[in-house]
Amino acid sequence: MRGGERLSRNGYSHRRAVERDEDRPATFSSLSVPETTTPGGSPGLQQACGGRDGVAVMEEARIRRSSRVAVVAVVAGAAGLAVTLLVDFVRTPITTVLCAVAILVGLFGMIDRRIKLRISAEGLRYEDWGPSTIPWQEFSGYRWATWRGQPYLQLLPRRPTELVAGFSRVGKLNYHSGQWLRIPAFSISANPLDITTARLEALAARNLPELPAS
Repeated sequence: MRGGERLSRNGYSHRRAVERDEDRPATFSSLSVPETTTPGGSPGLQQACGGRDGVAVMEEARIRRSSRVAVVAVVAGAAGLAVTLLVDFVRTPITTVLCAVAILVGLFGMIDRRIKLRISAEGLRYEDWGPSTIPWQEFSGYRWATWRGQPYLQLLPRRPTELVAGFSRVGKLNYHSGQWLRIPAFSISANPLDITTARLEALAARNLPELPAS
């Protein structure tokens, strides 16, 4: 078909521009689909009935960074900095730097209102991995994992090596640093995001089966 080809999954259809992708390697980034947005909509999951062929369409869920976590970082950093300056035995360069970094990171989080995670019927786009939408077909399912007592939604890729190869440079750095810290691979935590753990699971469960924990 001129200008594109039809792809379908579970009754959903979309168009992929093949002319500009002819010379690209066949990675998940080349399978990315255009974003679908809800005019005037708020972040979150919505169901739009009356779509193509009368099928209910899952609109894109947009999740931002949690401002609550940013506020906690600023307060904790400021309190630590005050203690560092007032108490002689904890007044060291490293503690001062750590408190200042916490304040700066918290302030940045309060200002940064960019979308961190996008979930739609076609796939997901997680900014910590890269700017491309990863189709659901790249994953066999999801499961829950824990790290330092915190729950993580872990996605199980069918081709882990190829998936990491398609990450951005920052995404690869995040992946390898997470592996060094023993954070579950290909996982997403709801804590730094403006979403609850239950809602994050509900979004994943609409598109992937839950698999037993390892």
